[in-house]
Amino acid sequence: MDGRVMAALRIRGRHLRQDLDWLLWVTGTSIDDSKNFLGAWYLAYVLAVGVAWLLFSWAALERFAAGLLAFLPAELAHIPLGFVMGAWCAAALARALQALRRSPFRLLSADISWLSGSRPALVAMTASDVVLRCAVACVLGVLAGLLATSGMAAAMRVRAAALSALAGLCTTLLPCVVAEARLVRERTDAFPAGALLLAVAAVCAMAASAALLRVPAVPELVLLALALSLAASYTILERNVCMPSLACEAVLDARSSTMRWLRLTNRELYRELDRNARLERRGRLLKLPLGCCGWRTLVSRAVLVHLRRPESLADILLFAGVYVPLLGALCLGVLGKEMLAPGAAMLLMNYHSARELVRVFNADEDNRLIRPLLPFGTLRLLAADSLPALLLSILTSCFVSVTVLGHWCLAPQACAICVLIDVAAVVCGGISRVVLPGVYRRMSFELSLFAVVAATCLVSLTGAWLAVAATLAAFVLVGGAAIFLGRDSVP
Repeated sequence: MDGRVMAALRIRGRHLRQDLDWLLWVTGTSIDDSKNFLGAWYLAYVLAVGVAWLLFSWAALERFAAGLLAFLPAELAHIPLGFVMGAWCAAALARALQALRRSPFRLLSADISWLSGSRPALVAMTASDVVLRCAVACVLGVLAGLLATSGMAAAMRVRAAALSALAGLCTTLLPCVVAEARLVRERTDAFPAGALLLAVAAVCAMAASAALLRVPAVPELVLLALALSLAASYTILERNVCMPSLACEAVLDARSSTMRWLRLTNRELYRELDRNARLERRGRLLKLPLGCCGWRTLVSRAVLVHLRRPESLADILLFAGVYVPLLGALCLGVLGKEMLAPGAAMLLMNYHSARELVRVFNADEDNRLIRPLLPFGTLRLLAADSLPALLLSILTSCFVSVTVLGHWCLAPQACAICVLIDVAAVVCGGISRVVLPGVYRRMSFELSLFAVVAATCLVSLTGAWLAVAATLAAFVLVGGAAIFLGRDSVP
């Protein structure tokens, strides 16, 4: 075997060791600490506790899923597995379309520089990456299949686990084969079209297997044949791939070890750097007209910024479609008072989703070259920059509230509380950018959001939804006055 191939495998082993150290860092240990007696015992203790926690958590999750699936009639028992297979099909289609533009392989620039002189070494490096991802996908598929058939017969659970594992394997191999067909050497115009047809055919085969779940043995044979054909295609196309092109694309999205450690130590900075990197890779957006003048220009520019950053729209929809209706339902007592603290904690732990409502406003405030030239105060700038996101958030929150709570005839109360929570989140963003009058200090977004959520939850214990609405309205009014009277601060 080529010495560079062995070097590639050793490098892959070191990457796995770094990944394990990255996971053990949370518990305060590492693989190197296991060289002494106390370190080895502590590492064994951590592993034992982790395995026990995983087993008990899985048992509780299966018990919960079995309780939900117990209400399904026997003729609809295959529906949960159909949803799992449909999710795998959607993931395969999305990743295959993404592979038409960018390779799914991820290699560090240092590894490529070291192995660039040997084509077999690069092939071994990419193949080991694909094998690891296939193994992870199969494990996830087995767990998803078992969860979708909780409380059912053992034969059905084994079949569901096998089907979901095969679907996960096909989902992982398909984008790799599509990328190799696109990057093959001496290609013609037919190769991109062939890659697209391959993706469509594979997704159609997976969809057919999901639609034929009632037929015994047919979905398994379809997915097994598809997995074998994809594996054979990957092996054949790997010999003709243009390695310089693959290496150039593989290094784009690779995360260095420093970035991975930053994900644990400073998650907000990691998210911002990752978002900026994705923004730099995007092409130019279609030219859209701005507003005529004044605040309409700021509103139309905010719309363009959100269209340019679709991940911010996803965070806004997550905040407005999940956390805000959840808090509204808890304040109205629909889910019980015992769920009030966990629901509030869930919202506060995902405060970054709420901060997306004022992302454009924060960007304008941070631009110290342009901000003094804008003829707007902080309150007017906050209103103009946050108006598109706020409207989207209000519409989403009201739609979810009416859909979920309409059965209890609580839709008007829930909509009123959700609208006030959305507006209060925007006010929290404005408070974080000014020096408050009287105290002459800034209040961070997290602290102001915590104050709003804590006050709302405490007032909701009275059982009067008007008191909750009055508390939120008072905060909006007081916060707006503080933003209007406060002094714009330089971060």
